[in-house]
Amino acid sequence: MRHISEEKRLLILNAAAEAFSERGYYETSIRDITERAGVSAGTFYIYYKNKEDILLSLYNQFAENAKLAINQTPLAGSAEYDEILAVCTLSLLKLYCRHEKLSLILLTKTIGINKTAEEQYYKIFYEMSMAIHNIILNINTDFLNDMNPTDKYSVSIAYLQVVNGLAAKWLADSSSSTFSELCYSVLKYNFNALSIKTDNEKIRKLIAANIERND
Repeated sequence: MRHISEEKRLLILNAAAEAFSERGYYETSIRDITERAGVSAGTFYIYYKNKEDILLSLYNQFAENAKLAINQTPLAGSAEYDEILAVCTLSLLKLYCRHEKLSLILLTKTIGINKTAEEQYYKIFYEMSMAIHNIILNINTDFLNDMNPTDKYSVSIAYLQVVNGLAAKWLADSSSSTFSELCYSVLKYNFNALSIKTDNEKIRKLIAANIERND
């Protein structure tokens, strides 16, 4: 009977994340992954059927991490909704930073791989945008109050696209700015777009407090 090790499964999964993010999905071979992981091809096939199987496993891992990050956002009643939106956004950015290789795959290398990978990406994107949408529905600004729920959902999608776009650019070259500066840029841009009035000092204090918080 073959011995299944969770530690070895994660070792292979992390090696695949590194290989896919550096070389691309099509350019990465099973051999590239096994050499990085320090395992044999036979060991690889104990845990995964093929490259697509391991790619979908990476997406599933990311989806679980995203749900955990979002679920740790303060509940309504403990903070204003604009602050809840900010903390939710910061949780996602921290997730991208903690799982840099995996995030780069999801944000920059998914479209065009294959139909299954794209469907998984859009599923994750939908779940994340709905979490943001549920918060935005409760934010009171003249800009948002004039919108119907459908238009507000479009705004939620645009909000997440800004988060993902700026995060992907930063992950590709983090030497251009600090993580705190990335967070500030994302919040400031999106809050201005939503006409959410908040002063710069409040945003910076919120970022500092949440970066220091251990999730």
